Amino acid sequence: MRQGDYDADDDRMIEIGSLVRLNAIRWDLDGDGASEDAAYLAAFPDAVANMGCASSRCRGYELSDDLDFDTDGDGSVDSDDEFWNQCMGWEPMGVFWLSFDTRLMGNGHVISNLFVRRQEQWDVCLFGVIGSTGHVRGMGLASVDVEGDNGVGGMVGVNVGKVSACYVSGSVVGEGNRVGGLVGTGGGGIIMSSYSAADVTGAEGVGGLIGYDIWGPYSPAMPWGTYTPRTTPGV
Repeated sequence: MRQGDYDADDDRMIEIGSLVRLNAIRWDLDGDGASEDAAYLAAFPDAVANMGCASSRCRGYELSDDLDFDTDGDGSVDSDDEFWNQCMGWEPMGVFWLSFDTRLMGNGHVISNLFVRRQEQWDVCLFGVIGSTGHVRGMGLASVDVEGDNGVGGMVGVNVGKVSACYVSGSVVGEGNRVGGLVGTGGGGIIMSSYSAADVTGAEGVGGLIGYDIWGPYSPAMPWGTYTPRTTPGV
């Protein structure tokens, strides 16, 4: 990769090889690589024109390496780790009024030890809300430790878009309702070829894969395994 070229393979997908760059996606939720936020620019210093994307517009992000929230490698996520955030852990990406509406391709990589401790917050995990044009594909979340209120998932709080070929392991706890191993609340989105092996705890609307699908055919709780809504075309 030449310096400042963040699309080395010219597939119009910006490479993510660190947690700092993963975190920067929250300032570019449409995935065009055009954010002017200072934290985004610091994560991608000296970017060449269009982040090095092969044409005039990038179309999302892709993992280029495995990532680990145990940044000091001591076997636990604690105050010595980069995204501890005063014991609140990772801040989910995407909310209802500004959802994750681009692509993140995992390329088979794994993100380990995701830590979220936001018991009074709704729609928490790696992604708070995946919007109708968002798609997360081909990645695993291993050994998650996630706690929130309502709409808590191992990977996604609310899914209105697509999640495919993904998996989660670890622990997911919701103080309230709509708690799932992979997705907390289904908002009519698609889940394909995915599974959860996480332990899931919640008050109501609890499922091994998805807690509660508002518009889906299998409300309120989903069994362990894969799920494809019958009313929605495949990916």
